[in-house]
Amino acid sequence: MFAVQPGRRTAIAGGVACVVSLGTGLSPLRSSSAGAGEAAPMRYSIDAMPAAKLATFHGAVKEMMDRSSSNPADPKGWLANAEPHRNFCAGLGAAGDQQIHYCYWFLPWHRAYLSVTEKKLREISGDSTLTIPYWNWTTSRRIPPAYLDRTSALSRARRFTENRALEDDEVGYIRGDPRLQALGVAALAATRFVARPSTDGVAMAREAATSLGGVPRPNAAGIFAMTLLERTPHGPVHVYVGGMSPDGMTGGDMTDFATAARDPLFFAHHGNLDRLWEIWRSVPANRATEPVDPEFTDRRFVFPWLDGSAIEIPVRDTLDTGSLGYSYDSLAVVSLAAGAATPESSLPRQRAIASADVSVPATPESVTASRGRLLLILEDVQSPGRALTAAVLLTARAAGSTQRVRVGNISVVRQSGEYASPGTLVFDVTAAAEALGTRDLKVIVEPNVIGGERRRPYTNLRIGSIRLLYE
Repeated sequence: MFAVQPGRRTAIAGGVACVVSLGTGLSPLRSSSAGAGEAAPMRYSIDAMPAAKLATFHGAVKEMMDRSSSNPADPKGWLANAEPHRNFCAGLGAAGDQQIHYCYWFLPWHRAYLSVTEKKLREISGDSTLTIPYWNWTTSRRIPPAYLDRTSALSRARRFTENRALEDDEVGYIRGDPRLQALGVAALAATRFVARPSTDGVAMAREAATSLGGVPRPNAAGIFAMTLLERTPHGPVHVYVGGMSPDGMTGGDMTDFATAARDPLFFAHHGNLDRLWEIWRSVPANRATEPVDPEFTDRRFVFPWLDGSAIEIPVRDTLDTGSLGYSYDSLAVVSLAAGAATPESSLPRQRAIASADVSVPATPESVTASRGRLLLILEDVQSPGRALTAAVLLTARAAGSTQRVRVGNISVVRQSGEYASPGTLVFDVTAAAEALGTRDLKVIVEPNVIGGERRRPYTNLRIGSIRLLYE
């Protein structure tokens, strides 16, 4: 089944293992049940996954977890499978050469990781068509019941999830902007994959926020930033699921990148992010912007296989889900059967942790530029020292104004042993400002409930500057 390349060695998880070739026809990621012209096995929404498939999926996850319980070092165990996420996501800073966040490795690396995990579950279950379900949090705003059953291995995770639904801002559903709302997830408005590198941090944040893939790594400037998709809904859903303990001191597995992949819900969450990439690239003009240069396509990601050997996956092999052995049951962002996304919750408001008066510029940033999108820039946002998901709202500055428009989210997860600073954030507030009908506005940052707020209230969030500019 595998072809091991003689003499080659690759370091994984601090050790050395043989590298498994992924040549055509030899890839352990290719479904053995799909021949030429046959459809690849389908990944289902967890809400629509056939009961028999869900039972098989649960059984395979349980076996891997039971192996880890008996021997944490078992290469067929769930803990061994979670290690790559800790190694390449949690243990490195934003500028680390092997870091796959903050750059254009984010989507292909996670696609490869999910595919390796999926193939492991197929091998363990004996079902060559088994797939990982995805969680469509745009429509289903609470943890799916299958992952809440206390008798199920799918609920074996440290979670402090609050009893509330995900808010619009946490899933990128921008209700106040008709164009972005129609997309379901605001990040899908990106019209190119790669962000142009810049030596200026604010310019880099603006570039990253308008691309789907992100900043090349490495790049001459050495500056990296999250795309809008990676920032929201990726980060807020991680924090929502993991939550914080009642005393506000301890985060759940998903709140910390070092432990996130131990929670089975990690794979359902990233399955939906992967599906969003496929939705975006189903538009030919979008797909045409994906890089074809060897610096991108030849990049190889390394993962441990069930026997302790290593699998190398080049980025080029992640650009076709069919060749990886799966497809999606739907490429609709908002489920038509379920209707529109749920309305904003009626939870009590949290105390604002940042606010600022801002004014819409009378002219664009450059007198030679045409007035385009209105951007809200939060520059140099400092870490609050704990996990956070907070709504960014815009309202009129006039006394008595009650209209508040959610324009985005700030999230903070634990990474490299600390709660990462959000850095500089960019939000498109064009429609929100027009709806409010005034140049004199107020920006409010208001935490969403993730646990521990009563025992340990948030202090004010330090932000270098808050301003509006035309692009």
